[in-house]
Amino acid sequence: MIGMVLCGGHGKRLRPFTSEMPKSLIEIKEGYTILDNQLLRFLSAGIDNVVLLT
Repeated sequence: MIGMVLCGGHGKRLRPFTSEMPKSLIEIKEGYTILDNQLLRFLSAGIDNVVLLT
């Protein structure tokens, strides 16, 4: 199975955090991004193939 992460858009509702970087790379804990969270959830579900959709 292939996991899909939706990474498109401008992230206007998350400004000023998204003025310098994509929303999937925003840290939600120190050294832990939104993308990290999604990838760890995929791994825990046994999904090891992931596609980033931009």
